[in-house]
Amino acid sequence: MLFGEMIREARQNSGLSLSGLATQLSVTKVYVSDVERGLRKPFTQERIRAVAEILNLDMSELSWKAAKEREFVLLPTGGCSDPKLRLAGAISDHWLDMSDAHAKSVLNVINGD
Repeated sequence: MLFGEMIREARQNSGLSLSGLATQLSVTKVYVSDVERGLRKPFTQERIRAVAEILNLDMSELSWKAAKEREFVLLPTGGCSDPKLRLAGAISDHWLDMSDAHAKSVLNVINGD
């Protein structure tokens, strides 16, 4: 299931209208409709966080789907501590060379598994 399809299904299951979700996200209903239909790229990370809360969806799942469709990840770093910036830099530096096994290990650490 694609990002927009996941949003649409959750919105419809919750009984929330396009206008209702758009109002809560401070966007137009046309924008929400376009995202749901895959005519626009997935929401920004800030809006993903909001829609996850509004529709009771898993933030990590939404972020993963958005990143997959956008083909990039944007990390807001304003106000981040040096350790967080170093982690972001290290992941960025090694991203394309990192094995799936290593990526899963890092994800397990981050998720506390």
